[in-house]
Amino acid sequence: MFRLFFDNIFTGIDLLPDLKNINIEASGTIRDNCVDKSCTLIDLKQMKKTVRGTWECATDDNTEISIIKWDDNNIVSIATNFDQVQPVKDVARFSREARKKITIQ
Repeated sequence: MFRLFFDNIFTGIDLLPDLKNINIEASGTIRDNCVDKSCTLIDLKQMKKTVRGTWECATDDNTEISIIKWDDNNIVSIATNFDQVQPVKDVARFSREARKKITIQ
């Protein structure tokens, strides 16, 4: 079994199920305009208004493709055909406002 990780140039919602069908696990960052409009995740403008560390996940039951979006320094979106969100862990990130490391989910 192979496991691929790639950036938003190569990540596609149509590619991930095809890779899963040939037993290749894949994850990659994805651009918001490449996500299907029927996806129930909150949009980019609303996500920017949330506190750092906020995340949301949506999974297609047919293809078992998950899209995870979270607010770090910027909004990051990941598409995966194998990985899971849970369990959520705390990480240390530098905060410009507090001028020290803070803990976020």
